[in-house]
Amino acid sequence: MLTLGIQNDGFDSIQIGTMETSFYQVMVSQGLPWPGKRGLRAEVAELGSAEADANVGRIRLSTRAEVARAYLDLVLARERLRLADRLEVVWQQSIELARSRYEIGAGAQSDVLRAQLELNRIRQRRFALGADQRTAVQTLNRLRDRPLDDEVATAAALTELGTPRVRSPEDDLADAEARSPELALAQLASARAGKRLDLARREQYPDFAVNAGVMPRGSLEPMWPPGSR
Repeated sequence: MLTLGIQNDGFDSIQIGTMETSFYQVMVSQGLPWPGKRGLRAEVAELGSAEADANVGRIRLSTRAEVARAYLDLVLARERLRLADRLEVVWQQSIELARSRYEIGAGAQSDVLRAQLELNRIRQRRFALGADQRTAVQTLNRLRDRPLDDEVATAAALTELGTPRVRSPEDDLADAEARSPELALAQLASARAGKRLDLARREQYPDFAVNAGVMPRGSLEPMWPPGSR
């Protein structure tokens, strides 16, 4: 640390060189912490940085998983909507056929009512699936920082995604232990707490500082500040 200063007797004029207690001051100070403190502080800071990196990794994995879930929800909703469209056509044809049979006396009125009921159910289902589709689109747009009503294209189909490979519980556990950001954060937090405890114990020892400087007094002999404390 570099310190520059001036001490003067009175306010009317500079008295350096005429008054013994007036002088400029130039001083350099170097702090000397107790041995081991700097190393522990550096380790605490490095562990804090590692915690931040692990937290970024956790957020990245969570975001990827959320994107994958939202995309699959969107693909599933759209495929179900296409299926509902086909079923609606089928039940509409069934209504017409049942009505024709009823009109000529070859069928019962209950067949018409049953077909109309199924058609209404399909239409209600299409309404719910449309809401699911909008929710998935808005989720994906939120995650990619786009307007919520932006169109999201889906090129994949569920049949093309294949069946996920089922692993053994041992493999899942090993993978979780190797890649889990929560576990990494817990381990880093524990290590950092231990280092902070060591540093707190070391803080009971005093720090030192070495000062070197000069106090010029013009035509008078310069003075020297204390060299250390």
